[in-house]
Amino acid sequence: MKISTKPFLGFFLAHFLLFPIALVPAQPTVRPTAKQAVIERKVDALLAKMTLAEKLGQLQQLDGEANGKFRPEHLTMARA
Repeated sequence: MKISTKPFLGFFLAHFLLFPIALVPAQPTVRPTAKQAVIERKVDALLAKMTLAEKLGQLQQLDGEANGKFRPEHLTMARA
């Protein structure tokens, strides 16, 4: 007698993979406070002033020295 695994597989997929997704609550909508809104406007204004090259330069993840200072070659590397 051969037992089919298809019903078990369907049960497993439905109960352990699909149903938990439906139980995750949606993210609540959070309204920013007045102070946060001011900060957001300042950040947006600064980003609007920056060139693409400046924005890309902000993405540089260069290591520094242990004393908190940067290495001189990092200025050249960030500008490039």
